[in-house]
Amino acid sequence: MSGWHDPGCRQPSLNQAIANRAQPKTVKTRYLLTDSHQVRSTTERVFRKSEEGGVVLFSSSPWQAVGLTKFYPQERGRYRFRISASAIQNSGRPVVFRVWSGSGGMGGSKGHLVSYFDAPVGEPKAIEFEDSMEPKTTITILPYGLASARSVNKLGAESWQEPGLAIAWVEIEGPLNAMWPPESHRRIFGALAQAPAPSFNVRDRVEVVAQDSPVEADRILRKFIRRAFRRSVADEDVQPFTHLVAAAMGKEQSFEQAMRVGLAAVMTSPEFLFLREKPGKLDAFALASRLSYFLWSTMPDEELLSLAEQEKLDQPGIWRAQVERMLQHQKAAAFTENFVGQWLGLRDIDCTMPNHILYPDFDDMLKVSMVRETELFFAEVLKNDLSLTNFIASDFTMLNGRWPNTTASREWKAGNFARFPSKAAHVHDFIEHGEQLSALSNKGRIAA
Repeated sequence: MSGWHDPGCRQPSLNQAIANRAQPKTVKTRYLLTDSHQVRSTTERVFRKSEEGGVVLFSSSPWQAVGLTKFYPQERGRYRFRISASAIQNSGRPVVFRVWSGSGGMGGSKGHLVSYFDAPVGEPKAIEFEDSMEPKTTITILPYGLASARSVNKLGAESWQEPGLAIAWVEIEGPLNAMWPPESHRRIFGALAQAPAPSFNVRDRVEVVAQDSPVEADRILRKFIRRAFRRSVADEDVQPFTHLVAAAMGKEQSFEQAMRVGLAAVMTSPEFLFLREKPGKLDAFALASRLSYFLWSTMPDEELLSLAEQEKLDQPGIWRAQVERMLQHQKAAAFTENFVGQWLGLRDIDCTMPNHILYPDFDDMLKVSMVRETELFFAEVLKNDLSLTNFIASDFTMLNGRWPNTTASREWKAGNFARFPSKAAHVHDFIEHGEQLSALSNKGRIAA
């Protein structure tokens, strides 16, 4: 698509943050898997269809994953999914299935695993979750641990008597917007009004307008630069960017388009891209940034910045309180993932691939569970301030039902982790976690 069609198309980050459309209507739609391209076009007899539009999936072969062909959202946002699922022909045990999100997109972010879910025996259960979707992407569903497509195809789905995953329907509601414009837009422009500003290919486009452009530009940029530079700002910090905005407006650009020039310049400034620390003792803002990027992998929030401005952050009591506050925040999940991933080499889990003949039980779900086990164990020790000796010998571990021959595999659902006593669960200590041994082994073997 040519760049001149949309004045903001060259600024993807700002496009995601700034709302230039009226609030998208939230729509709830129910889809049937009989409409899926995979179900309609496959030549393998692996799907059993019902007159009501439900489909039973009998194969875990990855090429038989079923996508929602008719669900390709036009709007980026958060969506709520409800999947009516049940297990059949499985001797009273649930059937596990995987949901993958982000499939089918043209460029942009990669797809990701939403989770593994348990489809219960008997009456279908509506399994609900929410996920952020990019435009023109969808989800796919694949049962876990079932037969290969080749085996099912030999007899055909209608005659197959082994376990299967029955999906009656998939209901999707979205995009979900608690407010409009969204928070990302309001954090930049506040409550400034918007007016129609149609472009060549977006007739309902709107833009932010201001009664007093110079005053509003200074106010917006001063607040934005303080966050971006992670410190207090003076007039000399703001003026180069207000001059850019004024120059853009002098070329007959609208207020918002001129503001985009200034905002983009801030985000390409070395003050934003790098942590620029002066030699010697770290000042309060450097401490705030180091702490925030260490624990949250992102910039300081308002509370940290305010304490830095008041020069209180280096006080022992306040420093400790902030560390405790940040560790209890959901953003601290980034610290667990990054620290454990580097410390124990979990990022290299895909660098080794077990021989499927020697280790037939190794699969994607076990790999995901192995990594998650260690992350959750580390988070448990961290959040509860437990002894470091737990990393050598612990009386508990974190397990889900994927682990074979353990209490978890008999008592807990496949996708959900819980804390189990080590001896009761008959499992290993932290230093013997499978993902660590796997990541540290060479490409020709895997630790047992």
